Amino acid sequence: MGTDPYHWIDTSLAALRRAHRYRSVQRLEGMAGALVQRQGQTLVNFAGNDYLGLASDPRLRQAAIAAIAAYGTGSTGSRLLSGHRELHEQLETAIAPLRALKPP
Repeated sequence: MGTDPYHWIDTSLAALRRAHRYRSVQRLEGMAGALVQRQGQTLVNFAGNDYLGLASDPRLRQAAIAAIAAYGTGSTGSRLLSGHRELHEQLETAIAPLRALKPP
Protein backbone atom coordinates (compact mmCIF):
# COMPACT_ATOMS: atom_id res chain seq x y z
CA MET A 1 0.00 0.00 0.00
CA GLY A 2 2.72 2.51 0.94
CA THR A 3 2.19 6.20 1.47
CA ASP A 4 0.85 7.00 -1.99
CA PRO A 5 -2.87 7.77 -1.62
CA TYR A 6 -3.32 7.30 -5.37
CA HIS A 7 -1.87 3.79 -5.67
CA TRP A 8 -5.26 2.35 -6.61
CA ILE A 9 -5.69 4.49 -9.76
CA ASP A 10 -3.41 2.51 -12.10
CA THR A 11 -5.01 -0.77 -11.02
CA SER A 12 -8.52 0.62 -11.53
CA LEU A 13 -7.69 2.05 -14.95
CA ALA A 14 -6.20 -1.27 -16.04
CA ALA A 15 -9.38 -3.07 -14.95
CA LEU A 16 -11.53 -0.64 -16.93
CA ARG A 17 -9.39 -1.18 -20.03
CA ARG A 18 -9.57 -4.98 -19.69
CA ALA A 19 -13.37 -4.76 -19.42
CA HIS A 20 -13.51 -2.43 -22.47
CA ARG A 21 -15.16 0.20 -20.26
CA TYR A 22 -12.41 2.83 -20.37
CA ARG A 23 -13.71 6.01 -21.92
CA SER A 24 -11.88 8.98 -23.39
CA VAL A 25 -12.89 12.32 -24.83
CA GLN A 26 -13.67 12.23 -28.54
CA ARG A 27 -12.86 15.20 -30.78
CA LEU A 28 -15.75 16.52 -32.86
CA GLU A 29 -15.34 18.70 -35.93
CA GLY A 30 -17.50 21.59 -37.02
CA MET A 31 -20.56 23.07 -35.42
CA ALA A 32 -22.67 21.56 -32.66
CA GLY A 33 -26.07 20.16 -33.53
CA ALA A 34 -28.23 17.08 -33.93
CA LEU A 35 -25.69 15.73 -36.41
CA VAL A 36 -21.98 15.88 -35.61
CA GLN A 37 -18.80 15.05 -37.47
CA ARG A 38 -16.21 12.77 -35.90
CA GLN A 39 -13.21 11.46 -37.80
CA GLY A 40 -14.90 12.39 -41.09
CA GLN A 41 -18.07 10.50 -40.27
CA THR A 42 -21.51 12.05 -39.75
CA LEU A 43 -23.17 10.79 -36.58
CA VAL A 44 -26.51 11.44 -34.89
CA ASN A 45 -25.83 13.16 -31.57
CA PHE A 46 -27.98 11.35 -29.02
CA ALA A 47 -25.85 12.68 -26.14
CA GLY A 48 -26.25 16.41 -26.73
CA ASN A 49 -28.58 18.92 -25.14
CA ASP A 50 -29.16 20.89 -28.35
CA TYR A 51 -32.34 19.06 -29.31
CA LEU A 52 -33.88 22.31 -30.60
CA GLY A 53 -30.91 23.05 -32.85
CA LEU A 54 -30.31 26.44 -31.23
CA ALA A 55 -26.53 26.13 -30.99
CA SER A 56 -26.12 26.57 -34.73
CA ASP A 57 -29.05 28.91 -35.43
CA PRO A 58 -27.58 31.87 -37.36
CA ARG A 59 -29.89 34.37 -35.61
CA LEU A 60 -28.73 33.28 -32.18
CA ARG A 61 -25.10 33.23 -33.25
CA GLN A 62 -25.38 36.83 -34.45
CA ALA A 63 -27.18 37.85 -31.24
CA ALA A 64 -24.42 36.21 -29.17
CA ILE A 65 -21.74 38.06 -31.16
CA ALA A 66 -23.56 41.36 -30.60
CA ALA A 67 -23.93 40.63 -26.86
CA ILE A 68 -20.22 39.80 -26.56
CA ALA A 69 -19.31 43.03 -28.36
CA ALA A 70 -21.55 45.03 -26.01
CA TYR A 71 -21.01 43.25 -22.68
CA GLY A 72 -17.94 41.02 -23.00
CA THR A 73 -17.89 37.41 -21.84
CA GLY A 74 -18.58 35.95 -18.43
CA SER A 75 -20.66 37.13 -15.52
CA THR A 76 -17.68 38.51 -13.53
CA GLY A 77 -19.23 37.29 -10.29
CA SER A 78 -22.35 36.60 -8.32
CA ARG A 79 -25.29 38.67 -9.46
CA LEU A 80 -26.36 39.22 -5.86
CA LEU A 81 -22.98 40.70 -4.91
CA SER A 82 -21.85 42.46 -8.08
CA GLY A 83 -25.17 43.37 -9.68
CA HIS A 84 -26.65 42.61 -13.06
CA ARG A 85 -27.26 44.35 -16.34
CA GLU A 86 -30.44 45.75 -17.85
CA LEU A 87 -30.22 42.91 -20.35
CA HIS A 88 -30.92 40.43 -17.53
CA GLU A 89 -33.99 42.38 -16.44
CA GLN A 90 -35.26 42.44 -20.02
CA LEU A 91 -34.88 38.67 -20.28
CA GLU A 92 -36.64 38.08 -16.96
CA THR A 93 -39.51 40.34 -17.99
CA ALA A 94 -39.83 38.55 -21.33
CA ILE A 95 -39.92 35.04 -19.87
CA ALA A 96 -41.85 35.74 -16.64
CA PRO A 97 -45.25 35.19 -18.33
CA LEU A 98 -44.13 31.69 -19.31
CA ARG A 99 -44.10 30.72 -15.65
CA ALA A 100 -47.89 31.02 -15.65
CA LEU A 101 -47.98 28.26 -18.29
CA LYS A 102 -46.28 25.79 -15.96
CA PRO A 103 -48.63 22.99 -14.90
CA PRO A 104 -49.45 22.82 -11.18
